Amino acid sequence: MTRVDKHDLFVAVPCLPGGMSWQLALLLVHLGKRDDTYIWAKDGFENVPAARNFITSTFLQSDYKRLWFFDCDVIPSPNALEILDMEGDIVSGTYPTMRYYAHQAEARWIFVNKKGRHPLLEADGGVKDVGSVGMGCTIIKRRVFCKKMELGQTKIMTDEGQKDFPVYWQNIYKPDGRIENTEDGDFCKRAGEAGFSIRCNPDVRFGHLKMTDLRLLRPLLSSENEVVRA
Repeated sequence: MTRVDKHDLFVAVPCLPGGMSWQLALLLVHLGKRDDTYIWAKDGFENVPAARNFITSTFLQSDYKRLWFFDCDVIPSPNALEILDMEGDIVSGTYPTMRYYAHQAEARWIFVNKKGRHPLLEADGGVKDVGSVGMGCTIIKRRVFCKKMELGQTKIMTDEGQKDFPVYWQNIYKPDGRIENTEDGDFCKRAGEAGFSIRCNPDVRFGHLKMTDLRLLRPLLSSENEVVRA
């Protein structure tokens, strides 16, 4: 594996639920043994865009060259470190998400093509240029966070109180208040328009943990099952 720089990789995990998968924790321990890598994990953020804006500002105050985002609920694949050697300004593996059509949940691998659709991205042994990726397992080069990617300033609560941070991440909302584009989709859209490359390796597939209310499982289980009594 190529070591690019003494201060190369800033690995960040916004722990919104206050924890992470044990598989991800093991990968972080492994990455922490690299002498060119810094591991950063913190909880207490009010939402995902706020976490990403705080992390990005922290990263930009350092001298590290690449920011690697992990969502705390991803399960790394055995070949996760292949992402490190990918060429491109924004590079990622894939991980499943839930998209809803007429109240039917369908698991899909995060991938957006140039037309904005969300097809299933098949693992076929080739890195692909794509229009967007999810930020659950994605590396971004420092140069992507340039002035033309800034959206203004925002106040974020820190341990020292509220502070001003540049905004790179925001959800886009419809007039009725529903999300039209998530913070990662909007970021990739603007990065692509700014001329930055976005690449995905469909052979690097992460798992994706999701919390659920056990009461929702009651119809699927026997009435004698003590676990689902609430």
